[in-house]
Formats: sequence, structure tokens, C-alpha cells
Amino acid sequence: MKQRFLKVILPAFFLMALVCPVMFSCRQESEPDAADSGDAQPRTQGEAASPVLSAEADAQLSVEKLESVSHTAEDDVLGADEEEEDDDEPISIDWGYADLDSMNSPQEAAPLEVLGGLVQEIGNLFEGERKIITITIRNTSDEAWKLSAIDASCSCTNIDGLPGGMMLEPHQEWPMRVIVDGAQITPGEFMRDITLIPRDFKRVRVQIHGNVQRFVETLPRSRRLEFGGIDDPARPWEADIIVTGLEGLKDTMKLGLPKEEDELIALALEELEPGSWRVVATPRKPLPYASQFTRLVRLPIVEPEGYPDVRLEVAGRSGMTLKFQPAMAKITEDDFIRNNGEKTVSAQVGFDPKVPLPSSGGHMRKVETHEIKLREEYASNVDWKAFYEAAELELPPGVSCEKVFTRFGVRFDFTFSRAAFTDGGPLKISLEAYGQHVADFQVALIPSQDDAGAEKGQ
Repeated sequence: MKQRFLKVILPAFFLMALVCPVMFSCRQESEPDAADSGDAQPRTQGEAASPVLSAEADAQLSVEKLESVSHTAEDDVLGADEEEEDDDEPISIDWGYADLDSMNSPQEAAPLEVLGGLVQEIGNLFEGERKIITITIRNTSDEAWKLSAIDASCSCTNIDGLPGGMMLEPHQEWPMRVIVDGAQITPGEFMRDITLIPRDFKRVRVQIHGNVQRFVETLPRSRRLEFGGIDDPARPWEADIIVTGLEGLKDTMKLGLPKEEDELIALALEELEPGSWRVVATPRKPLPYASQFTRLVRLPIVEPEGYPDVRLEVAGRSGMTLKFQPAMAKITEDDFIRNNGEKTVSAQVGFDPKVPLPSSGGHMRKVETHEIKLREEYASNVDWKAFYEAAELELPPGVSCEKVFTRFGVRFDFTFSRAAFTDGGPLKISLEAYGQHVADFQVALIPSQDDAGAEKGQ
């Protein structure tokens, strides 16, 4: 801030100090010195010098001075800006992984040795393969010290049996098992870091270098069997993908079906040509309602041996994710008194155009636009007639329900008797469709105002 004042503000004051006398001199009459010019004629007594000529001469001199000063000031300003930009650059402080103990201690090199070097070469692994390697750490000192923690730069490298803190005795060796997950690494060469954090010493970084190889290619390349969108989970569908072996699997790969069948997805294989297979997925039973349905399937490679399973995903939209609106309600003792021992509460699954949405700050146009969007979304994504027929409720004793079909959803009118709350706790009503859980609706009984006041007085 001080540099900015000296290099930016002071030149501005200097400019003002020069400009003010020039403006003042233009308003005064001044006599030019005849000795300065050989062509000058002597003036008679009482003859005044021309104020116009005097003003022009002074103005010309002032302009030259102003240009010189302005360039200097501009250079100073630009220099100040450049220096200020340098001053404003963020300063990054690398705190590392030091804990409180190591921050308060001298950072000396750790007396340890990583057998095999700080760069561990693990060679090739296949895409989706999990490889376990062992990195041996040895205490090279005559004293024991604590290994406070170990940090990995990627979730694809996990330490098996990671200690929360362990002591390395003098000259002790510790085999550190590292699990490298090729499913989380992009095919090609890779480098991952594992940082050892000894107490009272500097960190030690060990790098793992390897290469992830593709052994199959798929069409489409996403490795997803997309069945698109269905408005009724019970509607039949089919999705397929082509899997072809590469390099050592070319013309020789034989795929197999999973050993354990998926409860929702059925798979079938068709060999198109040697080493190339068509995988077909179909539903075993209705899927759950979900805006995004994803299921992982693994296909083993029967021949040749030694390859990991082919990982694929079955994905699509099964209707949409449904829930009760509202998801819970409260009933008081006064409600039962006023309604002859019963109380009816309604909850909607879907969208009911007759129930207005709350306005936000009076912006009704936004609310109407939102209603239109909801109406189109609910109408296109869900077959509400099929849902109305498939919806089943698990009702507690003392609760009855009437389903009401609407174009964009289903309304549930629940009637509760006082006997339903004999246990005192909240009631949970589960909604299912096609044997799949959809949503829960909860109702709680709260004391009336008079009862609450009596309890508070006691």
C-alpha cells in the first residue's frame, strides 16, 4: 500500500501542481524579454506586451513539460501496477501431511529404506484387474521410531491392513501390502503416489508405476447395455452389447455367464464370430421405480484362463423415483375429538394439478411454468394407470386407505382411528409396486395444547 501511494498518488499531485500555474499564467499579462529575440522591436513607454502571444508561449512550454511529466508518471504508474500484481500473487503454503508432532520437530530425513527403490515397477495389469504388491520398508537406524500414517494419492491404491500408527523397531522390516485396482485407472501408463509419514521426520514418497491394458473392446464403447426409458417397470425390454477380445484374446476368447444369477437381470450370450460375442440383457421381473437404474454384471472369460471378468453395466430409466408428498403428517388428540374418533390425512404420489404449488415471492408465472414442466414430466415418464393398479400398501391396524387415480399420479386418503396409536409411537406405512419398495409415509400423534400445558405445569 505504501508503494502504491509513493508511485501512483504522488505523481498525480505533481501534475496538479504544474497545471495550476499554467492556467493562472494564461490569465495574466506578461512582457516578453526583448533580449531573447534579435527581431524584437523596442517598446515605447506605456506600451503593453500582447497578452495573446505571452499566453501562447507559456502554454507551449507548459504542454512540453506536461507531456514529459505525464510520460514519467505513466511509466511510474505502470511500474507500480506491475509490482503490485507481483505483490498480489497468491502465496501457496504446502503444509504437507505433517501432524502436530512433526510440525513442532526438526524435519530431518527419515532413517528408512524402501527395498526396491522409491519407484516401484509393477508391470502390466488388465483393465478391471486387482493386483496386490508388497513394498518392504526397513528402519535403518539403531532406534525405534513411529510411522504415524500412510497417504495414497488415489482411491485405486489401498493399503491392506493400514496401521493407525506403528512403531518400527531398530532395523525392522515391514512388508506393506498395496492393492492396485485397475478398474479405477484409465488404460495406459500410470503413476500413483504413496506417502509415508514418519513422526519427527520428513515425508517419504513412493511411486508406483505400471500400465493398464485393455483386453476387450465393446460396441458401444461405454460398456453399458442401455434399455432407454420405460414408463412402467413391468414393461418388457431388451438391451445388447458386442464384446470382442483383443491381442491374446483375439479369435480365441470364450465368454461365460455369471456363476450367480442376478435377481433382476437375465443375460444371454451369442457368439458372432471367433472371439466376438453379443451379450443380451432382459428383465427377470419388474424393475423398481427409478429415475436412473444401474446394475453391474460380470462375465467370466472361460478361455483362455488368467483374465479378469468383463465388467458391464445395465442402465436405463424405469419410470421415475417416486415419493409421498408430504412424506409425513401430524395428528393431535383434538383431531380425534372433533372428528368422532377418526382423522383423514391425504398424501400424493406424483403430481396433482388441483393442488396449487406454493408461490415464491409472488412470482406466479414461475410457479405456472414449473407446474407445466412437472405435468409433462410426470405424464411422459410414468404410466400412472399401471402404477395405480400395482400399488400396494402395508397398513397397520386401525388404518384404512382409499386410492384415487389422477392423470399425473395417485392420491392416497388415509383414515386413522385413535386405536392405531395405542403404542404411542409414530406409524409407518410402506408403499410397494410389483413387489418393489417405492416409498414410506409416516404419521405421528402429538398431544393437544391442553395436554401439553398440563404436562408442562407438572
